[in-house]
Amino acid sequence: MKQALPRKERKVWIDVLRALAILFVVYGHRAGHMDYFLFTSPIKMPLFFALSGYLFSLRDGDDWVFLKHLFWSVVVPWICLGFLPIALAFPIKGVDHTLQSLYEVLSGRKLWFMPCFIVGQIIFYYLVKTLGKKHLLLILASLALFFIGYALRRQHILSFGMVNIAMTVQIFFSFGYLFRQYEDAIKSRIGNYVYAVALLYVLLGFLSLHFYPRYCLNVNGAFYYNFPLCLAMIATGLFSLFVLSQKISHYPKWLQLVGKNSLVIYMLDRYAIIPAHKFFDFSNPSYPYYLVCGASLVYLVWSSFFGIMVAKMLNKYVPWATGRRG
Repeated sequence: MKQALPRKERKVWIDVLRALAILFVVYGHRAGHMDYFLFTSPIKMPLFFALSGYLFSLRDGDDWVFLKHLFWSVVVPWICLGFLPIALAFPIKGVDHTLQSLYEVLSGRKLWFMPCFIVGQIIFYYLVKTLGKKHLLLILASLALFFIGYALRRQHILSFGMVNIAMTVQIFFSFGYLFRQYEDAIKSRIGNYVYAVALLYVLLGFLSLHFYPRYCLNVNGAFYYNFPLCLAMIATGLFSLFVLSQKISHYPKWLQLVGKNSLVIYMLDRYAIIPAHKFFDFSNPSYPYYLVCGASLVYLVWSSFFGIMVAKMLNKYVPWATGRRG
């Protein structure tokens, strides 16, 4: 009789950090460019890539096994939640609009994270496979790709499919991956200084508020207005979150639920706004700050609820549509 293998315990803090990242993203879509971006833009998107780096596995270095896993866990949800709704709207929208929308999703003009993440995962897989345990070379290679991708983005080269941005985010994948490799040593040697590092992150945020009053970086467009400042905020912010999140023993269930369904919430956010577009349209700059913030929080709750409800239905009937295999 075959003995059942012990099930790996899910790390709740990873779901919580995913939830934090997607909540920042959705809120930012509605609230626009406000001062809070100075404290969230250095961590919200880098956090997604860093967590993926933390969970990254070579899968025994088998290219086919890795690509198969990537296809079912990321590409299929991208097709189902990104392309399929556009195709289903074809009778209403017509040929030209449908083709244009499909092109925008494929190119990364819409839902840019998906093609960027897919290409970025492939690049990172071959980086780790090639360099093995040569972690210093991995850091140097990631930094080299960061600056190469940045230069290519400035020249609009390899923008289709977000290939150039996928090169820049290798440093975020590497952060998570190397944190996992040295996690015990990091916690024992410098983990106690995490509050000082978090304070440094806040101080750097106020520094960026003085010099860059709207935001100091944008991962999507590879805008890094001050490289040392941006990279310092990313490093201190990610380190603080990775260590502090593991110190908390209990998290609310709803936050974990948001994290588990963060991919669906991200993909469906553009549909959640449809029934309440006029209410959450803040294009008029005369709207008071408190109104925009408050209404954006209301929308944040609605978008999360909408995404979770759809995810629950999909997970029950077609789990592969959200990246789950049953």
